[in-house]
Amino acid sequence: MQAPSWVSVFSVGLLGSVVLLDTARAYRPVVIVHGILDSALALFHLRNAILEAHPGTEVYMVAMFQDMKSAWPMWTQVLGFGNAIKNISDIHKDQGINIIGYSQGGLISRVCG
Repeated sequence: MQAPSWVSVFSVGLLGSVVLLDTARAYRPVVIVHGILDSALALFHLRNAILEAHPGTEVYMVAMFQDMKSAWPMWTQVLGFGNAIKNISDIHKDQGINIIGYSQGGLISRVCG
């Protein structure tokens, strides 16, 4: 299933590379989804880098299924993150959102986006 045109998914691999799928609207709100055995706080440096490069950008860090809870069944996490991402995207219907998923967060974001 392809993500709607108003959602851009960024995926950060284990080595920290970033794949940009849409840079045309650089100031859309950004949602950050952490990886397995990690937490939203672990990606705070990424939030800061986004705000430094694009001041005024709204950055959401989804603090769900953190640390050991990130090993819960994927579909449980997809439903939880999906609801959170939908709520954020509903707030920004007119401009859409960008999603950055690190490691397992990238997999979850692809399903939710």
